[in-house]
Amino acid sequence: MKKAPHWFLRRLGTLWLTLALVVVALVVREFYPLSRFPMYANFDSQSHYLYMTDENGEPVIDMKHQFLQTAIRLHKTHSTKVDEIRNQPGNRHRDIVEMMREAGPPMLAQMLEFQEQRWAKRQDHSGKRDYQRLDLWVVFLRYIETPGPDGSRLLREKHHLATWPPEAAGTPVPVPVPTPASPAAAPDHSNEKGNAAP
Repeated sequence: MKKAPHWFLRRLGTLWLTLALVVVALVVREFYPLSRFPMYANFDSQSHYLYMTDENGEPVIDMKHQFLQTAIRLHKTHSTKVDEIRNQPGNRHRDIVEMMREAGPPMLAQMLEFQEQRWAKRQDHSGKRDYQRLDLWVVFLRYIETPGPDGSRLLREKHHLATWPPEAAGTPVPVPVPTPASPAAAPDHSNEKGNAAP
């Protein structure tokens, strides 16, 4: 009896292995640690976000236009610098806000470097803004269990991390000046019944 070629046996073995993996995947489904997205398998009770304010104390909301960087990239760049500080000897148990403050000034300098590099490649500089001051902030958000029908409450904790330029670090942080509301126009009753002009 003629034996099957070796290449056929290899392909047959690969086919059976593939079918076995498909069956295991169908049985296990999307559960950690076999999930494709392990970061979604468990949610932390605490999170944080970063934002910048300008010399007027107003949030920089046009980051992608000015720095060609998104808020996500800002967060990732800062987190990378914080991890570098944490991994240094003796820093494992340091306060997280303290390490964030240490990572803040070089990150702001890097953002402004990104701004110069990206705008240098553009011919039209009419939309570029020259900031006189930038402040970096972090806001921690966390849920705590509370007695009552709701069962939890959201806490918001804000910290100032860094200032650019460095020489402005000791000066007060600008506070936005509220825009005065325009006075309401007096109602016109001249066409109402009984108020017509003679």
